[in-house]
Amino acid sequence: MSSAKTITNRHADGTGFAAGETVNFSITVTNTGNVVLSNVKVVDTMTKLDTTIESIAIGETETVTTSYTVTQADIDNRVTLTNTATVTPSDPGVTPQNPQIIIPIATPTASIASVKTITSTPANGVAYAAGETVTFAITVTNTGNTTQNNVTVTDALTGLNTTIATIPVGQSATVTTSYTVTAADVAAGTLSNTAVVTPGP
Repeated sequence: MSSAKTITNRHADGTGFAAGETVNFSITVTNTGNVVLSNVKVVDTMTKLDTTIESIAIGETETVTTSYTVTQADIDNRVTLTNTATVTPSDPGVTPQNPQIIIPIATPTASIASVKTITSTPANGVAYAAGETVTFAITVTNTGNTTQNNVTVTDALTGLNTTIATIPVGQSATVTTSYTVTAADVAAGTLSNTAVVTPGP
């Protein structure tokens, strides 16, 4: 008996399967002996496949298909994703086999974008006076393909120093902070405010 496992579809970007993409497998079992094989059990724990081929005639090949959906954890953990099946005939003397294949998954790429906006309005609708409070919203978006953890956001002007625990892929998190305008700010005529967003390790 011989067996083989292949991937029968392509990843969307041509380099590796991304989180949420489905990998389709074909497991072929060939009877290379001189007796009919019976009740050949094919198990794949990753895809939860558990089936039995009733019989395989001499020189014939039977095929079983199964699939697996790549998870975000697969990408985040930067794993080498290996899929192994177990092919076990009921016939005595025939050695079980473990056809295996490595699944190409997308390379983890960390990327974030951030935007800072003023969410308050000066009392006169034009400019802030001394003693008025300016409120800010800092929105951080995960633009990569791996979960961002422990993203630090600091703002020297307002004294903000906080950490966003987790930002899933494609999602955003917003933190707010504020500053009270001083007489010196008004005299200067302008006030510049910069936040620093630092991804976690």
